[in-house]
Amino acid sequence: MLQGTQPVSAAVGVLHYGMTQLPAQYAPIASSQASAKTIAPAPPAGWTIVVLAYSITNGGTANTWNFQSHTTTTVATGIHAMPINGSIVAPYCPAGLFACAPGEALDILLTGATAVGGELTYVIVPPSIS
Repeated sequence: MLQGTQPVSAAVGVLHYGMTQLPAQYAPIASSQASAKTIAPAPPAGWTIVVLAYSITNGGTANTWNFQSHTTTTVATGIHAMPINGSIVAPYCPAGLFACAPGEALDILLTGATAVGGELTYVIVPPSIS
């Protein structure tokens, strides 16, 4: 996804692509509906959400879920199975774990109406480097 380059500063929460700063964005994951729910809002046209890390915990019943782009519903991840009270932690990856379609919000799609919560860390990448 993103090719690493020599950072131009040691700012916390900021990745760099050459001289381009990519500040980290943070979003809670919270849903209990058996449908898609927006987790990260749409970036400007042509820009892309690239997820760097996330954690997610499932509530009362087994469930499956995936991340997807909002409008085109392009699937960004495979289907994940979550047992009762199960958790998944995808640790920080500066190259990015996955990306949305350009210009699209990031949704989580649950197959069951179970309380799911967690955190998401991402950057918004301009068209010139995505």
